[in-house]
Amino acid sequence: MSPTLITCSECGDKNTPTQLHCKRCGAKLNLNSVRFSQGSGIGRWVGRLLHLAVFVAMLTFLGLLLWSPEPEGAVGSREDGYVAYQNMVQLMEAIASRRSLYRDFSEEEMNAYLAVRVDDSVEENGRRQWQLALESINLSFTDAGVTVHITTRWRFLALAYTLQGEPFVEGRGVQLRLERVALGRVRIPGPLLHAFAMRMMPIVEALDHDWAVLQNVTRIGVRPGACRLMVEP
Repeated sequence: MSPTLITCSECGDKNTPTQLHCKRCGAKLNLNSVRFSQGSGIGRWVGRLLHLAVFVAMLTFLGLLLWSPEPEGAVGSREDGYVAYQNMVQLMEAIASRRSLYRDFSEEEMNAYLAVRVDDSVEENGRRQWQLALESINLSFTDAGVTVHITTRWRFLALAYTLQGEPFVEGRGVQLRLERVALGRVRIPGPLLHAFAMRMMPIVEALDHDWAVLQNVTRIGVRPGACRLMVEP
């Protein structure tokens, strides 16, 4: 949109709309006569650029949601998974017989075991057409706490969730004091952390036997690459 020139009512000279007085005779110009004509179409191009910017921003946000970060925890062999399985069975037996017992799990053992358990859970429960299916769970242990990487799938769409925090026991049962939650590479704001984590509970609870053990743990210790679970009467 380009403005027309203003004609001076005194001398007839042409002036730009930015002037208050005629550049030739000094008479006051009538700015109410300014009209805009269809010239270069700058206004239309600005509108198109704004629409394009919004579209690109939406694509970028969607890409960050679907761009899954790599799990940090080491994954061991099937033999490592079997070691963790034996430890879990012994903890379950200790819970049933009401005796104290602790077992140490390396990162490799725990993640190898979880890989098998997730596969078994999918086979047992099937893939429901309209619900998220659990694809994988990966744990990473550090001095600062634990990072839980959960991958789910709905049809062809894969979603990755990352939860970071400090595990603790209050009474009985392992809980996670959340410090960071992300969907893909998009960090979830602090006020929504708890609500978002609660939505993940039904997915994790699909691992029913392991969930039963975690609900009865009375002490937990975490160090780089490993954790210790303890059950007591």
